[in-house]
Amino acid sequence: MHLRQHPWHRGPIHNRAMSARQWIISMTSELRRRPKGMQRWHMGRPIKFCVLLLLCTLLAGVRVKATEDAWTVVTVARGGVWGASTRPSVAEAIAGAVRACKSISTGVNDCGAEFRAIRRGWTLAFLCGDHRILATGNSLQEAEASIQFRTELKRAYVHDMPLCKQVLAVDPDGVIVDSIAELSGTTE
Repeated sequence: MHLRQHPWHRGPIHNRAMSARQWIISMTSELRRRPKGMQRWHMGRPIKFCVLLLLCTLLAGVRVKATEDAWTVVTVARGGVWGASTRPSVAEAIAGAVRACKSISTGVNDCGAEFRAIRRGWTLAFLCGDHRILATGNSLQEAEASIQFRTELKRAYVHDMPLCKQVLAVDPDGVIVDSIAELSGTTE
């Protein structure tokens, strides 16, 4: 038995050699010939596709905006194990830093007991025996001044504090810098 095919099932969309203008003109003339129920059904697909495409474009733009305003969080444990994370949300960044610290650590640790969070700034971490010193700043000089102040303050209360060594430095993009002392000329 041969099924009869309705004329509105064959549309101009199958003709690949058409320009966009020709396709729109032929679609409007094609819709005039279709029953009312079929017009709404077939016109909905291109509109849904355009809305989906627009939504994806907008969401991609929001994602780019979130990375510009990302939070960087650094945590250091007493044993010198550290974790750093840069994420759009401060909660995600804290969780990522603690997770990174715990994944490196062996045994009992105090990852996350002390951390610093900043949006687009420098983070420095020093370890003086069991005492950790974390500082942030919008510029490298500001972070270094904060580290020096915190070190002097800690030395005022802990009289036999050992010498401090740098554990890590994180730049405003969330990248870990090898040695900040070489960049700035200061040694602590």
